[in-house]
Amino acid sequence: MDDGISGKQHGGSREQIVRRLRERLSRWAGRTRGGQGVSTGCLVLDRMLPGRRLARGTLVEWLEAERGGGAGILALVVAREAVGACGRLVVVDRPRFFYPVAAERWGIDMQQIVVVRPQSVRDEHWALHQVLRAADVAAVLAWPEHLDPTTFRRLRLAAETGGALGLLVRPDQARREASWADVRWRVQPRPSTAGTWVLGVELLRVRGGPAARRVEVRIDETAGTLHEADPLRMAAPLARPTAARRPAGA
Repeated sequence: MDDGISGKQHGGSREQIVRRLRERLSRWAGRTRGGQGVSTGCLVLDRMLPGRRLARGTLVEWLEAERGGGAGILALVVAREAVGACGRLVVVDRPRFFYPVAAERWGIDMQQIVVVRPQSVRDEHWALHQVLRAADVAAVLAWPEHLDPTTFRRLRLAAETGGALGLLVRPDQARREASWADVRWRVQPRPSTAGTWVLGVELLRVRGGPAARRVEVRIDETAGTLHEADPLRMAAPLARPTAARRPAGA
């Protein structure tokens, strides 16, 4: 995995940081991303989407009902599907939430990852815009807390230009903000038995299809897979208190 890139660490201007980033990404220039659609890595979530795929060149929001509540794992699995065997994942990690061991555990080669660590919200937004526009990036993962409508729209246009899939893990409070994401999920841990971890996933918005649908997803850490939980559990409300066990790297 490449070392984190930040102006503070390297003492460079924004232009120098972009140049270094482009030099690293150029090593993967010309490698195909393989197809136009990206699976979520979970069949039950795929079925909720038009065409059963996430479109490249779009933004996907994962809203967490509570910090570390599983949205990061779901986004990481989508990133794995997007990069495949030869794509490139850029992680914009201003809050230092990224856990490299978790990425490796879920099947992403460390050599496919570049980590960018901005020092401010302004630099975070700027870095997101730059990497989403990069033609050699398959997916971008980040944790932006607040995105004003103008910035959000610029990020969407950048994704459309570069073709990357932008995966934004955000706090639940962001539901009150305007969104330019094509897909918006809400994720909340559910009560589960020992040795399992279950997430309630609600599709709040999807461009080109109906939303307001809920499913439950079981995380299988050992196999690195996601599965639909017992359908009989799906009748329980998402607001139930959680006693979930969280896996390492959540």
